[in-house]
Amino acid sequence: MVSRPTFSNGLVFSALGALFTAVAVVAIAAPPPNYAIRLTADFHLQLEISDAILPDDFPGQCRVSGTVVRLFRDRTDTLSEGQAIQFETPCAITTPESGSSGLSDADEFATAEYLEVFLNPGLGEAYALASHQYMVIKNATEDPLCETDKAGVKC
Repeated sequence: MVSRPTFSNGLVFSALGALFTAVAVVAIAAPPPNYAIRLTADFHLQLEISDAILPDDFPGQCRVSGTVVRLFRDRTDTLSEGQAIQFETPCAITTPESGSSGLSDADEFATAEYLEVFLNPGLGEAYALASHQYMVIKNATEDPLCETDKAGVKC
């Protein structure tokens, strides 16, 4: 005769409770995906915009050109303040009717004077915006406004 272990209902519920608590703690403690994107981007900088080229049709590819006015991180040692750069990102026009597309907002690029951005190397001369991680800012600042070490900050 084979003996089988028996479990009391209290033991099963205790184990399930511990499992759910562990999952909840991990979910609360895990940083949001945008936080990880900002932490792993090669470049974090503020840019004075000189030009924004928008596509003829949306969604499309926006190309933003400007001058680096603050450089907070450069993992490749290839950028410097005062350097002209450009980046590309998929973009769309957001209207109350269309709602957010999840893409970068083309109208913001067309009207902004300064951006704080997280970039990665792109194809050719243009850099690539790190998963839409940018913030329109009024002017350059000494310290970053879109910090990488704070979960919950939206850029």
